[in-house]
Amino acid sequence: MKLIYFFIVGALFTSCNNGGSSSGSVSTENYEQSKMSLEDQEKSDPLKFLSVEGGTYRKTIFGNKMELEGKIFNSATIATFKDVVLHIRFNSETETEVGTADHTIYEFFAPNTSKPFKFKIEIPDGANSAGFEVISATAN
Repeated sequence: MKLIYFFIVGALFTSCNNGGSSSGSVSTENYEQSKMSLEDQEKSDPLKFLSVEGGTYRKTIFGNKMELEGKIFNSATIATFKDVVLHIRFNSETETEVGTADHTIYEFFAPNTSKPFKFKIEIPDGANSAGFEVISATAN
């Protein structure tokens, strides 16, 4: 009789102990998997999270260059990006595209931050205005 009693108590103790420890590690594993999943999602599509804010342009005194300035915003929650490439479209006074150029900004862009940029670039003949957008970046 005592043997059966010890067997039942031992079985209950073992099952309760195993259930408690595995559920804690499962929730930790699920959290880590979801965190990694979000990071992987963000890193796989940088253009979804990078944008240009407040972009302005002005011709230089001699008229053969344009000074571009603005901020690049990273709306990702986990991923950091670097080496952001801006695509610049130059337009005439009639809004006809007269040329394009790409310019790389070699900096790190941390999650939920913006970072200013300012540079001069040569412009094609007839260029009166410019528009720009992020076309690529590398996940860090």
